[in-house]
Amino acid sequence: MSDINNILTLIAKNHFAIETLEVRNRDQLDFHEVGVTQLKDALYAAFMIGCEVGIQNPQAIGTEIDDEF
Repeated sequence: MSDINNILTLIAKNHFAIETLEVRNRDQLDFHEVGVTQLKDALYAAFMIGCEVGIQNPQAIGTEIDDEF
């Protein structure tokens, strides 16, 4: 699992109590009801992590994102 996937999984666990971001082919496990406050907090956490990575290694950001998607 890549660093980005690890970070996204950690955010999902911390903000939504979602254990994995892997598809499990069951609606109960793959779809979650999320409040807007939780979503805002999770997006903020992802943004702040991205800012920190960018400050530490500005050259790697574009390459890492392109490799993931």
